[in-house]
Amino acid sequence: MENKIVNNDMINVYTKNGLNRNIRNIEDTKDTKDTKDTKSYIEEPIGNNIIQKYDKIEEEMKFLTNSQTRIDMLRMFYVDEILTLKEIYKNSYLTYSSISTNIHKLEKFGFVKGKKGNYKIKKLSKTKIKNLMDFNISIDIITKFSSFFNEHDISELNINEIKNISALNECKLIESDLTDIYKPHKLVTRNIKNSYQLKIILPFIHPDYPKIISELLIKNIPVEILMPKTISSKFLNYINHDTVKKAIKNNILNIKTSDKKFKIFLNTSNNFMSLGLFKNDNSYDQNRVLISKSIKSIKWATKKFNDEFEKSKPIFII
Repeated sequence: MENKIVNNDMINVYTKNGLNRNIRNIEDTKDTKDTKDTKSYIEEPIGNNIIQKYDKIEEEMKFLTNSQTRIDMLRMFYVDEILTLKEIYKNSYLTYSSISTNIHKLEKFGFVKGKKGNYKIKKLSKTKIKNLMDFNISIDIITKFSSFFNEHDISELNINEIKNISALNECKLIESDLTDIYKPHKLVTRNIKNSYQLKIILPFIHPDYPKIISELLIKNIPVEILMPKTISSKFLNYINHDTVKKAIKNNILNIKTSDKKFKIFLNTSNNFMSLGLFKNDNSYDQNRVLISKSIKSIKWATKKFNDEFEKSKPIFII
């Protein structure tokens, strides 16, 4: 029996609101009494703030990375928060002269504050250091997987996902080779089969995935699927109608669709995550995929899925 789909158009208002976000912000200022401030708000180039923030980050990065001594000292402060020069001396290889010079530079730059011989790391500085470390890791990851990110369309990833890309530090890049051109696909499907729950953004139709998902549903394993509306009917025709209806009734299966054409193939489960991207010519790259079993990577992928899933439309099977 063919699966018939009913889309609930009343649920998805995100795309409209999101697309008109900047227009809405500008329109909201019309109600303010200070028209001068409103004009300034509208005309101020958004890019200027970003550039200024970047310049500040770059300046702080240079200040820290130009001195291994300062990095080592900040690591000590990151753990203990309050230290004296004597304590730094006892717990490091540094000389008093070097400690004294660099502690004053750290104080001048606003990372620590000194009072009566005690130096304390500022709360904001601790956050900055963590962000700078994450930023550094992010650069390392993008460099490490340069062929993966540079040769693909990453427009599907928003600024926060890129900012937190350090979570993918333990990922492995799986690539096709002459001995096995289907290696990425095989590894992804094997991990899906071994899942105890599954969240998947499926941007294309491949006969293997409906089959594997059907097997998971028969085992009562929870599955959440997000896909473009344009492929939903075809996808469901690959799955037994009774299996789908039973799984939905038992709250094991939840399917949503979106008007957007996803440029990401994402799987996240209790024990793995995988990320596939589209090439710049809009074709999916079957030859490369990032895979990880680390908790941080799984959390990153799960958040990405949940964010997209929340703003998409549920479908109902008749």
